Amino acid sequence: MSELPTVTLHAHPRASRSIRRAKARGGIGGFAIGTLAAWAHGGLMLGALERGLAGGIVGFLVAWFAAVNVWRHLVRAEARAALERRRKAA
Repeated sequence: MSELPTVTLHAHPRASRSIRRAKARGGIGGFAIGTLAAWAHGGLMLGALERGLAGGIVGFLVAWFAAVNVWRHLVRAEARAALERRRKAA
């Protein structure tokens, strides 16, 4: 059987765009939640912003991890479906 090309998430047109968008939303969401939570509990502005920054980093990393794992499963499923269609056509 011939060597099949490797599909990376970076080269996948929908995956790379979706992962970038998820990372951005996770970072902004984490920053907003961290800042607002610290501010609502009586924190000073500098402390609230520091916690917001930490929350943004955590949100970014969590969103990145989740998006990559979701897209790995989706790309594998797409590859399996394409191989199945190829087998049925042959």
